[in-house]
Amino acid sequence: TFDAAKPFFCRFDVHGATTDPATRMPRVLAGHVLRRSDGTVLSQSEPTEIAPTSLGGVSRLMQIPLSGAQPGEYQLELLVRDGISGRERKVVEPFTLQGS
Repeated sequence: TFDAAKPFFCRFDVHGATTDPATRMPRVLAGHVLRRSDGTVLSQSEPTEIAPTSLGGVSRLMQIPLSGAQPGEYQLELLVRDGISGRERKVVEPFTLQGS
């Protein structure tokens, strides 16, 4: 449960991505869709590349706008794509927004 009046952050790490033989680094892209419980899309971002750390770690921290969001049930869908192998993983996290 999150307060609708406060910033909404999401952080995740990606493990097991294929590494490019030439650079020895992974190439991972990620995007999101934020939906109300009725399926209405509140915000979304197309998958963009996540720059790996110097050791090949992949993580993303994003602030997702909640402007216009009313208290209620929502779903955050993350889509992560391995740019080298083509594998994709979709994760859906339900959550609740409460009024302040």
